[in-house]
This record gives sequence, C-alpha cells and structure tokens, in this order.
Amino acid sequence: MIIPIGDIQKPEKIPYVNYALLGINILVYLFVQPNELTADADAIHEFFKHYAFVPAEFSLQGILFSMFMHAGIFHLAGNMLFLWIAGDNVEDRLGKIGYFFFYIACGFAASMAHFLFNMESLVPCIGASGAIAGVMGAYFLLCPRNQVRFFYWMFFFIGTFYVSARVAVGFWFVEQLIMFLVYHAGGGVAFDAHLGGIVFGFLVVLALIKLGIASPYLAAEHYRASARRVSSFAHDHRGRPFIQYPGPNPYSRYSRRRSIFSDRPPPQNADWLHNAYASPTYTPPWQQATTAPGLFTIVARKPILNRIADIAPVVASLTGATPDVASHALRTNYGVIARDVSGELAASLEASLAQIDVAVFVMKNEDLIDIPPVRELTNLTASDPGMTLYFDGSSLSKRRDEIFLVVCGVVAGAPTLDIYTYEPWARFRASEGSHVFERPTLSNIRSIMARILHGHNMAVNRGVKVLVDGGDWGDVAFSSHEDFDRYCYWLIQVVNARNRGMT
Repeated sequence: MIIPIGDIQKPEKIPYVNYALLGINILVYLFVQPNELTADADAIHEFFKHYAFVPAEFSLQGILFSMFMHAGIFHLAGNMLFLWIAGDNVEDRLGKIGYFFFYIACGFAASMAHFLFNMESLVPCIGASGAIAGVMGAYFLLCPRNQVRFFYWMFFFIGTFYVSARVAVGFWFVEQLIMFLVYHAGGGVAFDAHLGGIVFGFLVVLALIKLGIASPYLAAEHYRASARRVSSFAHDHRGRPFIQYPGPNPYSRYSRRRSIFSDRPPPQNADWLHNAYASPTYTPPWQQATTAPGLFTIVARKPILNRIADIAPVVASLTGATPDVASHALRTNYGVIARDVSGELAASLEASLAQIDVAVFVMKNEDLIDIPPVRELTNLTASDPGMTLYFDGSSLSKRRDEIFLVVCGVVAGAPTLDIYTYEPWARFRASEGSHVFERPTLSNIRSIMARILHGHNMAVNRGVKVLVDGGDWGDVAFSSHEDFDRYCYWLIQVVNARNRGMT
C-alpha cells in the first residue's frame, strides 16, 4: 500500500475556500445524500438517478450536484485526501475567488469529457474527482518543487518517502491514461473525467501564466530559475521570499529589547537551541556602534565593489564626508552604503544613486537583522525536503523553506561555507580543516550545493556556484573573517528586504 499523506511546503495563508469545499463534500455525504450508513443500495441508486449527472439525460444541474456526491466512505476519503494535499497550494496562488470558480469549471470540464465518451449511458456519474483532477493539473504547474509525502506499508516494511509534486502528478496522469485506454469506463471509475479535468486545469493555468494574469508566485518564476540554473544570488536577487514578517522583526535586537520572545514556548531539546532561539547576544564590534532605531540604512541590491568610483562622490556630497572616507567605507562595508541616516537624507541618497543606475533598499534600522554567532559543523547531509546539520554532538534538520541563506567564500585562503537558518536564527559554518571539507565529504558537500543550485529556489551567493562548478573566487575571497562577516551581513539584509516584499 502506498498513499499520499501530505506535502511541503504549505502556504502561510489559511485556505478558507479549500476548507469550505472539503466541508461541503463531507456534509453532503453525511446529511444530504443517502449513503451506506443510512440507506440501502436501491435507495442510493434511485437518488443518484434523479440528482446526479446522467450522460443520456444531460443536465447542468446534475453536473453541479454530482461534484459533491460520493458513492461510499472510501470514495469520499480518497477524493478529500487529494483535495487537502493540493487544494490549499492552488488556492494560495490563484486567490480565493479565482480558486473557487476554477474548481467548479474543472468539475464541469471533467463531466463534459465523460459525456463525450458516454453520451448514451444511463449510469450516474458522481464524485469530486474530476474537479480535483483539475486542481492537480494546476498543482503540477504552480508547485512543481513541492514535496509530496507518501506512506508505504509492504509486508513488514513501513515508512514514508518524498516525491516532487511534478513526479507525483505526472505518474498519476500516466496511470489514469493507461487505465482509460485499457478499461475506458470499466470498473465503475470515470477515467475519462479524470483526464478531462487534469488537462483542462493544466491548460487554464498555463494560459493564465502566459497572459500574466495569475498570482506572482506562479510556476513561471520557478521555470526561469531552473532554466538559468539559479544564477548567483549575489548577482540576481529575484528569488521569491519564503517568510514575511507581519510585525516586529524577531531577529532585530530592538525587538529583543521589547521582549518579543517572551511569549514563545521554550524549545524542549538541548541547551544550545534554547540559547540560540531565545536571545542571541553576539554582535560584531563593527555593528555595535551603529544602527540606531528611528533612522535608516541604505543597502545595495547588488554588489557594488566595481562601482565604488561612481558611488563614493554621490555619498560624499550628500553626507559631508570626503570622497576618500566614503570610498573606504564602501569597500569596508560591501553593499551597506550608508547607516543611521534620516528619512530625508535616505530619500535623497536613493534618488541620486538611481541616477547612476545603482538600486538600493531603504530599510528602517528596526527592520535590520543581526548576524548570529557561529556554530561549527562536523557534518552535513541533504535530501529533497531539506538538510541535516551536525555539530557539537547535536543535529538539526531543516526543510528548504527553513534555510534563510547559504553563503560560500574563501576566507584567509580557506574555503568557508555558512548556512543561516530560521527558528532558531543561527549560523552554521563549515571551513577547510573541518571534517565537512575533507574527502570524501567534500564531494558530498558539492553534491548538496549542486542540488540547491540546479533545482531549488534558495538564496545563495556566487561562491556556492564556484564551490560546485569551479572557477575564480574573485569578489568572494576575503582576507579575514571580519570582512566575510560584513559581506554576509549585507547579504542578510538583502534577503531580509526581499522577504519583507520590498521591490
């Protein structure tokens, strides 16, 4: 036995429409239509003949009613399971109203496909599977990298495994096509309705993508990312955000001063997690005297080391610093162009830099994220859902959407890899000399990073690509760990700005 039991990642918004559709199907089965718990087979069949969709007695009302009827408890449970797995993601991307009408349209399209192959049939056709097949067609396009979790039970072997959404839906489509060609409508299953629904859903969403009408989180973005093999984040900051903070940033030390962590339950495992989760205290010396609340910080969207000669005069003229001082500060702070400036000065800097084609984020100091302390990795493994980090006799498993940023560079001649995680906000480091960079583990690290680069939409810098494919480290080579930290601090703010929806 192999059945799907869930998927990752789930949308942040509550899928009210999908929950409503699940509820309506269940309520109709329990309280509206007769079922095996409340009536005999003759009464059930008679009800379906009058209210369900019968091809030989074509009725739009019958098509609509049949979408919410089911022949038995297992028929209902199977359909609701697939709707629960895929529906919330599709609703998140099409919007609540769009998803509702899309679902109904898929149901009608599935019934029409069944009608075309069975015009003379007097057998009632019932079930939500046609509409749900359309949702799966949309899921194939909108969430190609979601991971569907399957449960298996084969004799004494019990467990779970993950398969990408594209593979799972693609396999189901091929299965339905084969069953249709072999059995047509035999066995009491309308395979033609399933095929009609999934093809209709696929084509509608594909058209919405091509027309630019659909949600901004649609698959077109993922296709572009895959086609360009997820080019370096340091040079192409267009990855979609995984988390947006609706309120105070929990990783800002100003938020910590307001005791934002006081209402969070303490973790139940290991002291290191409590310390990192509750109140990280590490602040680099160069960060302590800056970032006063109420002011702004100007953060470049892309690397600026090759533009310092253009940027320094602009910054100097507006801040009153000498060009040499401005140039030195820009080289030292990488993409952080100015700190602790007023709102008026921030607006002037943004406008002046735009004139020389330098795009920036103007960020409130309260929204900046502190750089966390380092925890040295002893090993690192990965799978499709995410990765497991090993350190200090402990381990931490994180899904891909729980990885904030991956940065790689050469520090004082040694390759260094930093992984930043959400919850806890922590930094895990592997550097040359550690077990992680020894053979054969190094090949494993390269394989893990290649997986990130070539298929997963995760924030990474150019150094990760160099680690995988080779080449010149160039602007990701640093003379000291302090320089590397300043570079990482800049990248953290860029990811932070993107996660907050800043464009």
